[in-house]
Amino acid sequence: MNSKLGHNKWTPLGSLDYLNHYPNTPVLPKCNQNISEAYSDTWHRLLDIKNRVAPLGTDEITIVLVKGIFGDLMPGNFKATFILLKSLGLHVIFAEPHKASATIEKNAISFKNSIERQVTNTEKKLLFLTHSKGGLDTLWAMLKFPKLKERTVGIALVQCTRDASGILEGIFTKKYPNYSKKDTFKDLIANKVITYLGYKSGCLELTSPKINATIDSIDKQQFDFPIIAVATWSILPTSRLDSFHKRLKLIRPGSAHDGQFFIEYQLWLNFEQIILGNIDHSQPAMGGNGFDDSHFYLCLLHLFFIDRQTS
Repeated sequence: MNSKLGHNKWTPLGSLDYLNHYPNTPVLPKCNQNISEAYSDTWHRLLDIKNRVAPLGTDEITIVLVKGIFGDLMPGNFKATFILLKSLGLHVIFAEPHKASATIEKNAISFKNSIERQVTNTEKKLLFLTHSKGGLDTLWAMLKFPKLKERTVGIALVQCTRDASGILEGIFTKKYPNYSKKDTFKDLIANKVITYLGYKSGCLELTSPKINATIDSIDKQQFDFPIIAVATWSILPTSRLDSFHKRLKLIRPGSAHDGQFFIEYQLWLNFEQIILGNIDHSQPAMGGNGFDDSHFYLCLLHLFFIDRQTS
């Protein structure tokens, strides 16, 4: 019997080939990608079931999973990752937001309270695996609650934006001149649906100027633990709810994106950075189309426990 995971089709190969598909992508700023090779090696090594174990030291910490803004609307969001990490003997919890759609401030408060309820040992260390806006919620919690920050040993930011969502700005705050009447009508409907479902406040946090003020405050923080940011690009939409390739092509033709955010918006120059190709915006939390989301986060988890002097 082959010990490889045969269902795993996606690989980290070709991650920097975005210009072949998006020739108008701006020159990306230099960032610390020293850990990228280690990620690729870890991905391939852990495909062998014999190596698919929790990294040494994780039995002493709690893994906190943090969904993105629409996570609760997507059945199975983070489920595979939760199941895999639990099966490896890890203590895994979900950060419970005030509401997945709530403001960054309200979610940060709820995260702190929900962690204290679920982890009664106040000395136990925490490691956060986040997706999309969940990363901003987590970073804000670090800013607001120093004791929570002291317990944290690492944060993974996946597809976490530093700039406004063109999609949400089109829906709520601005109109793009090249939108058709049909596009404008779709935005009007989306505005009403998002507002009715109670997601408007959270969505507005991802538009200008609110997100700019948030990022400015986060950038002023100092962190004494590793933070790994993962930026992705994609050429194929995989979700009707969270993937908007046609719209982003209208907003900025030929610019690389993950179906939700342009690639340069996902770069965090103060943190360790990985760039991966052919991962649409919902896939890290939902999987599908040959992408193993649980394997993706397990590999990220391993990176927090490697010797960074040799990575």
